[in-house]
Amino acid sequence: MGRLQKALQEQISQLPRLALRPILERKLGERSIALPKKAIDALLDHILSGDATNFTWSDGNTETPDQLDQLDLVFDDADEKEIEDFTTRMKSVIPEVVQSTVSMSGAHLFNTMKKRWEIDGAVERFEIDQFQDRLEERWGKGLRLLRMLLTMVREIGHDAAKRYHRSKSKNLAHRRFVLVRLHVRACQVADEIITLLENGFADGAMARWRTLHEIGVVATLIEGGDEELARRFIDHHVVEVKRQADDWDSKQVPLGYKPIAPPERKNIEEAYADLLVRYGQSFRHDYGWAADHLNDTKPDFKKLQEAADQSGMNTYYKLANFNVHAGARGMFFRLTDTGANMPIAGRSNAGLVEPGLNTAYTLVRITGALLGRLRNLDGVVEMNALVAIRDAIPRALHRADKKLRKDEAEVQRNRSHKRARGKH
Repeated sequence: MGRLQKALQEQISQLPRLALRPILERKLGERSIALPKKAIDALLDHILSGDATNFTWSDGNTETPDQLDQLDLVFDDADEKEIEDFTTRMKSVIPEVVQSTVSMSGAHLFNTMKKRWEIDGAVERFEIDQFQDRLEERWGKGLRLLRMLLTMVREIGHDAAKRYHRSKSKNLAHRRFVLVRLHVRACQVADEIITLLENGFADGAMARWRTLHEIGVVATLIEGGDEELARRFIDHHVVEVKRQADDWDSKQVPLGYKPIAPPERKNIEEAYADLLVRYGQSFRHDYGWAADHLNDTKPDFKKLQEAADQSGMNTYYKLANFNVHAGARGMFFRLTDTGANMPIAGRSNAGLVEPGLNTAYTLVRITGALLGRLRNLDGVVEMNALVAIRDAIPRALHRADKKLRKDEAEVQRNRSHKRARGKH
């Protein structure tokens, strides 16, 4: 039980005593009896305990003893009502007192933390730096290769974007536009994944790879499709805007937020209606932009994976979902679990293999979609270099993981030996 909660309950338990004391002192005064505070406290304890025996008390002074015999105190209905009224009044102000106490205590705790944080924050920063150094020492080779891969992918993407921008050809302009934008997003997401890995958040990195995988599936479909598919993908943002607007007006406006302005709402509705006329009712679904391409009126992401020849990654995709959603499986499965059966609330140097190698493969695939069917020697050389780096990453990560598991097993054995010796 927290200190504030315990103190509050103690105060509430004192209400009957606080109500009874003035009544007791008044009755003693009416009998011209003056008792010391300790005697009154003892008498209150005796009455509240419900003890039916006679009450005796001594101040311990045997040289000048004071005796008070045959003292009878009677509490009538009026006294009982006075106690009840007092207790009721006090309980009615408890919520206000509690709120005031909580506010003052919270402010005090905050100020205390601010004063301590200069030291505590420095200690935490030092511990994080030490952790990152240890992680880099163990996983550094694989992470360096992953950083190298991202740098090269960015350079290739930058050059491709410049070529597309300089091109006067309108042929496949929509497809080029989509692939460049998807590649830019992929680079940023990959950077986020590497940052999470470098800081010991493998499960978070896997969750971000989920997004990278979705980008990769879409990029593969766009690259393999025609201009019509790319145009539909671009136009589908109107469907998503319509949903967002509907959700805002139905959920946020009742909470007091301003509704979408009528002119803006009119533009959204008209653009949405025009697209349904142009592309059909199937366009309104989540992946409606791919409906005609897949010959499916309501395609889902699993069908997109199949069309992009990425069904084999569905297991990893589901695994990544565990740390995206709040399902029960996420409590029991963690990439950072090393078998110690201890839930981790922060950083860990385990579990980097799956998000690391998945990121490498997906990033190369997205870059390949951007470059399309290679027509020049430079593009072929660049892709071969990417593949070489990509293939070196799993080997480095698996070696680090194997060493980690060996070290962890040794730690567990030593702990078991210590526990066994402690029992004897």
